[in-house]
Amino acid sequence: MSEPTPRIPRPGRRPLTYADYLELPDDGKRHEILDGELFVTASPLVQHQRVSKRIQRVLLRGLEDTGLGEIFYAPMDVLLDDHNVLVPDLLFVSRDRLEFVGEKYLAGPPDLVVEIASPSTGKRDRTLKNGLYARFGVPHYWIADPVTCRLEMFRPGGEGYELAEAGEAPRVLKAPGFPGIELDLGEIFRL
Repeated sequence: MSEPTPRIPRPGRRPLTYADYLELPDDGKRHEILDGELFVTASPLVQHQRVSKRIQRVLLRGLEDTGLGEIFYAPMDVLLDDHNVLVPDLLFVSRDRLEFVGEKYLAGPPDLVVEIASPSTGKRDRTLKNGLYARFGVPHYWIADPVTCRLEMFRPGGEGYELAEAGEAPRVLKAPGFPGIELDLGEIFRL
């Protein structure tokens, strides 16, 4: 199990910016600024990496290899605004939005974000990040949970996201909004 995710207090309560983010140490941990506050997460567990790799394979075959856009995996900075710098586990940028992919970061919301939940990040993925991705217009947000072997697929609805599709292994899920993308959860979450 990974360590708890600490919140780093902001000196003087000034919201942190992307400039502050660039000054952070390269310590091998994942740093994110969410609504001006720094969150630090230890390196992911092995099962987290396996699940990420398996989802990435499905997305590469169905989206990138077919010319629909490009898949990126962590660490890849997503700069939503000066006070929100996120590092999703996986993201997809459609072909018509690839001009927003810069040398150092994606300048704006991706078309799809996939977060692999862990005991230390699951609550944040379902609350704070869920709210930020919805607020900044990410049209597809997925949360994969290796502990419960569950994949949840969200889309905009109401005041944030609504659950579009969900299931546990060994079910096969069809990805709403991505024709032809099917995820065999038995394969995605196998040990």
